[in-house]
Amino acid sequence: MMGVAMGGEGKKQRRQNEQKVVDYDIKNGSIISVFLDSRFRTKIHVKMLQTGKPITLDVDMRDTILTIKRRIQNKEGISVGQQELF
Repeated sequence: MMGVAMGGEGKKQRRQNEQKVVDYDIKNGSIISVFLDSRFRTKIHVKMLQTGKPITLDVDMRDTILTIKRRIQNKEGISVGQQELF
């Protein structure tokens, strides 16, 4: 779930998917903030530099880099200490 707060003059309101930007009092210089629910899951694509092989991992936004490295270790057999993610 994603929430978007838009508005000028200190207004913060959750916006719905079907609404358009023109429907709001957004002026030049307004700030638009996007908030992701911490339970949000996504896929990341990792390319192995040595082999060029791509892998896909299903991750949770609360996962740590160490958790992701452990998943790569389990999937590809590359120890956590040998991995560099960038």
